[in-house]
Amino acid sequence: MNGNGSGRTITLTWNHDVTIATVGLINGYAKVDPATAVHRYQQERRIVQVTWSIDGHEVAQQSLADADPNPQSVSLPKPVSGKRVVLRIDAVTAPGDPGHNYTAISEIEVTGANG
Repeated sequence: MNGNGSGRTITLTWNHDVTIATVGLINGYAKVDPATAVHRYQQERRIVQVTWSIDGHEVAQQSLADADPNPQSVSLPKPVSGKRVVLRIDAVTAPGDPGHNYTAISEIEVTGANG
């Protein structure tokens, strides 16, 4: 999205209950421009804090390393069942390059209790 994504949410839904043990994400645009070989991750905003909820119940707050373009995950204290996972962006960095003022997520991971 354009600009600061703080306060925005992404909702994942299933048509039946799933049991979730870990959640995580890649907290920025972790891509390399194929034409110029420029790493876009440091140019744009990176997400540094999120809150995860399952079926309306907050289950985890996650702090993310600003300089790590790899998946970062958090294990829930105990597996939780539900049909809806909401990821809320709580805080982001300033853009590394003023010409690239975007908040991105390259990947979201939700792992079940059985892997």
